[in-house]
Amino acid sequence: MLLGFWQCPVQVPNAARATYDSVYDGFGNWPFNSAYAATQGLQAFVPRMGSLHDVEASLQQGLPLAVSVRFKTGELPGSPSLRPVGT
Repeated sequence: MLLGFWQCPVQVPNAARATYDSVYDGFGNWPFNSAYAATQGLQAFVPRMGSLHDVEASLQQGLPLAVSVRFKTGELPGSPSLRPVGT
């Protein structure tokens, strides 16, 4: 989706093959995804944001974000707990 935002459409199967992490045995590895973006002529980075203020600042600069959110049961009221961490 982020590649599409930057007018760099790719075929999902091609992106998946290029970002597969054999050690993790799966997809969704942020550094691999960032490296793939570089092969498409883009720059990407994997920040660790400490608050929603950091997220807002990036969005206000026009930088789209893809996020992973990790929380334990009860830490994020109102959220679905499909597979909570640490319980």
